Amino acid sequence: MANTTIQLKSSGTTANIPALENLANGEIALNYADGILYYRTSAGSVESIRGEPTGLAGEIQFNAGGNFGSSANLAFNSTTKVLTVDHATIASLNIAPYAIAAFDAANTKFASTGGTVTGNMTVTGNILMSGTGYLDVPSGTTAQRPAVPNTGMFRYNSTTGAFEVYTSDWTAIGGSSSSITTNGLFENANTITAAYTISVGNNGLSSGPITMTSNGSVTVPTGSTWTIV
Repeated sequence: MANTTIQLKSSGTTANIPALENLANGEIALNYADGILYYRTSAGSVESIRGEPTGLAGEIQFNAGGNFGSSANLAFNSTTKVLTVDHATIASLNIAPYAIAAFDAANTKFASTGGTVTGNMTVTGNILMSGTGYLDVPSGTTAQRPAVPNTGMFRYNSTTGAFEVYTSDWTAIGGSSSSITTNGLFENANTITAAYTISVGNNGLSSGPITMTSNGSVTVPTGSTWTIV
């Protein structure tokens, strides 16, 4: 039996892709430098068939199984949109511009080297902060309160100079409204500029005189008292 050679349109130039007009429907062209077969579809596009992806510089590619190359060290589930990383074989992962750099000492999670998130972020579970610095909470005027607040919202009110939390209303929980000195004196502001609700089962005591602004109010629950002396 004689040897027969089938000659395809081909190119030995890296990244050379045949033009649409150079292929008929069903015709195949081979780029043997890249190891890629190209063909023309009935929809009028040039598609490709390749073996194990090698990718380009700076590019991450996933095979049909959702794995990086033939390895499961970096897997992406296209249904759940979850990227799974095997920390035993991958030391670091950079997601520009946030520079998520390397696993922590226990090899349980990535340690971030910094970055800025713009917009809202929802976290399922608890947030643990082990630093010795600070937590910079949102700060704004009374007029800048959220239009539709949710229970548990926490912010610093720059109008009243106090921290406040939202339950059924905004309630001051600290700041310049009161303080206890080392001499045993209790001080309170003489002007109420925000809404305050005395906790159920508790009484309130203020040293007067007290001035109430148009934005100020004190709600006294049933069974509680507010005394001004």
